[in-house]
Amino acid sequence: MAGDDGLLYLGEETGFLGNLMVSTCIALPFIYGGVIAGNVSTPLLFSALAFLSNTGREVTKGIVDTEGDRVRNVETIAVAYGVDKAAYLASAFYIVAAVASILPIILHSVSNWYLPFVAVTDAGLVYSAATLIQNHSRESSRKVKNRVLYYMLFGLLAFVAGTLF
Repeated sequence: MAGDDGLLYLGEETGFLGNLMVSTCIALPFIYGGVIAGNVSTPLLFSALAFLSNTGREVTKGIVDTEGDRVRNVETIAVAYGVDKAAYLASAFYIVAAVASILPIILHSVSNWYLPFVAVTDAGLVYSAATLIQNHSRESSRKVKNRVLYYMLFGLLAFVAGTLF
């Protein structure tokens, strides 16, 4: 589909593949930063966490946009398999991100300052997953999608606090 500026938005029209492309763009700066800083292992973990949580958010956005995506023939998970399956998939990404967030602790690659921020992030992601499974209406999904941005911000603060202090 051509946008107002005449450019083709391929990523937007590829459904789940587009979701993965957006999440990759979110995750790459952590890897670039790690390369510049000379430490790739910890930023690689952070990159994976950002990728997972953002993919959950992208799938959730697909639930919110189901009607418009269906009209535009965009094969999101919600359009192709239904909002129930999309809600479960998004929730799985949130849960896996929350569980995986303990890896930097186990590997001793972050300070204790990581813990309070990541605890807020993880609690929020788990709450979002539970909310989405219980009620994956358009409005509920929109609220989850918006809240997850704040939890991701706390995750970013966890990365910063855990590596700088």
